[in-house]
Amino acid sequence: MKPLLSLIVGGRNDTYMGDFLWRLGTAINFLAESLERINALSQVELVVCDWGSTTPLHNALALSPAGRSIARFVIVPPDMAAAAQLDSPFPIPIVQNVAIRRSRGDFIAQTDSDILFRPQTLLALLDILSGSRAIGVDLHKALMVCSRRHIPYRLAECYPASCELHQYIDAHGSMLPYEPLIPGFATPSGLALLHRSLWEETCGYDEKLIYWGWMEIDLYLRLTQRFQWVDLDNHGVHLFHIEHYPRRDSSTQTRKMNPMEVPSEFSTGNSNWGFAGAQLEIASATGTASPEYQNSASWRAKQLQARGADGISRELCQLSLVEEVLETLRHIGQYLTPTPEMSQALSQYEIEFGLRHPERPSWDFRSAAAWCASELKPLHYLALDAGATDVPIQIARKYNPVSIVAVESWKPHAPRMIGRLETFSEILKSRTQHASQVRFLSGSAAETMQDLASRLETHPRFDLITMGAIDNPSRASTAIEQLPSLLSLGGVALFGTTSEAAAVALHERIRKSLPHFTIIRGNQALLVCGLS
Repeated sequence: MKPLLSLIVGGRNDTYMGDFLWRLGTAINFLAESLERINALSQVELVVCDWGSTTPLHNALALSPAGRSIARFVIVPPDMAAAAQLDSPFPIPIVQNVAIRRSRGDFIAQTDSDILFRPQTLLALLDILSGSRAIGVDLHKALMVCSRRHIPYRLAECYPASCELHQYIDAHGSMLPYEPLIPGFATPSGLALLHRSLWEETCGYDEKLIYWGWMEIDLYLRLTQRFQWVDLDNHGVHLFHIEHYPRRDSSTQTRKMNPMEVPSEFSTGNSNWGFAGAQLEIASATGTASPEYQNSASWRAKQLQARGADGISRELCQLSLVEEVLETLRHIGQYLTPTPEMSQALSQYEIEFGLRHPERPSWDFRSAAAWCASELKPLHYLALDAGATDVPIQIARKYNPVSIVAVESWKPHAPRMIGRLETFSEILKSRTQHASQVRFLSGSAAETMQDLASRLETHPRFDLITMGAIDNPSRASTAIEQLPSLLSLGGVALFGTTSEAAAVALHERIRKSLPHFTIIRGNQALLVCGLS
């Protein structure tokens, strides 16, 4: 059965953007899972132009059975690729044209190897292309593009599985940064969709533009001389792009640029576009490759195992963590009317910053929280007695994709670091660039932990649990008892005490209650994880 829609991408088995195999494999599996959910696997194919890979992509990718069923790989051998690309590292127009030429769908859309299509998006898109939903243009004579939202780079760093990405977008998609299209240029878009007759009439992308930039604008300018363009985001087609860089910083990339010349003709006139006469192998994924990490939890567990207790202890003592804590405290202090608790914390930390040096290593609750956020990248975080310290703000600021369940009495006159619910929320919004969900649970940690399982019945296990300002181990006893049922694989619990004596007593309580857990003790703080 011929598909209604062909999605095309190009790629090579290399280290482009850090881990290209993970990005492409994740996008294919995500697409296939979405199509399965709406029973539309037969309506969409994904065509991948494998440009010059020494080890072909179809042998290297870890794909699900559904992912293998929709993906076709057009193999361009290394010698043919090298001859065609000249001094360009990756001639995008030629690569894309090769895939377009060998697509079978009535409609063909160029997309990227890290664009995620949700089930709702595919339903809307297939309704439009089948004629069930009108969008005010003739689909045979229109350029259809789609603006996009960005999934934080920090989330991608911990290798989330397809199901985790579905959960993250379902919960937080509307909060993610939206990138509007440039007026007149219809870029940067998550796809360029045309009826196959328009691809054939234009001869696809201009294959002279083998360097960086302008190739899509060149095509769009040629098309819009005759036809209208439309942003499908306005019609329920919402795309999500996995960021390549921290905060989308691409300043380190240097590329030779294409000339930005306005085209004068509708067609490139290249009758051989997309290697028209070449007999290229078209392969299916073998399904033999295994992913390095099954999901973010397995990634997190391997980070802990690789370091071990001694390695973790050394990293927790890094002076840079103290600098990060100080910076966050100052950020919060700029927003809050200074409270005695905040002034004391900032003063204490500035003193400690001056005293610490490599010969006297130490770590505490706040610096450990900064380490957990930056090194373990928790997706799900339970903050017990959240208003007692600034630690939840430290974590959200350092790792903004984290979803937070914040437990606190939220009494406005309590002697807390951040005691008011609206203050906590506003600081997250204005000082952390937080890009995820927050759920507030009212009550003390001890009270809430009694019925936490029922209140969080559908919530995933937590990658990080924190509880600070503990003056008596009995306050944390319920939390300690429930740690095995609350922590995910590779999850960590972090406790902060008000005195060294309380830390000693808490250490003994945890050791007796959780003999199979590893406890790493710092300055009035304990980090608990499942290493042993």
